[in-house]
Amino acid sequence: MTEILELSNKRTKIPRGFREMRDEICQEFDINEGRLPFVGELLEVPDSENEWRKSIEVLLHNFALSVVVPDELYAQVSGYVERSKFRRRFTYYRVRPGAGLSASLDSSRVYGKVTVREDTWCRGWLQSTLVRDFPHVCCSTIDQFRTEKERAV
Repeated sequence: MTEILELSNKRTKIPRGFREMRDEICQEFDINEGRLPFVGELLEVPDSENEWRKSIEVLLHNFALSVVVPDELYAQVSGYVERSKFRRRFTYYRVRPGAGLSASLDSSRVYGKVTVREDTWCRGWLQSTLVRDFPHVCCSTIDQFRTEKERAV
């Protein structure tokens, strides 16, 4: 029964244990969870890129389980995490105001096949992080994959 309730209440693909860690921090400081989103809650592979969805999800998995923290909450969050007894790794990134870029992205690469929610406060930071860390070329054939000189999927 608990599993059924968990599935019906699940608004995200983020595993429950990670959500519970974030929820604990939010509860401690009376912070709305929307102010500490998981990267995976802010990114989407659109239906038009469905053939790349699985490869992209596998590649971005650990990054998607990270939390973005606004600069003004960073001291509280980092202090709490440092004192916590979390049983798993809790990765979070400090995002300063105005960080990142906003530009058209190359659709032949992983970062160009992922969309960032329009209303996201850290949109520019997410886009620049995707460009920096996930510039993988999306190869449509195995021959292209084998001969690609850059990182590829």
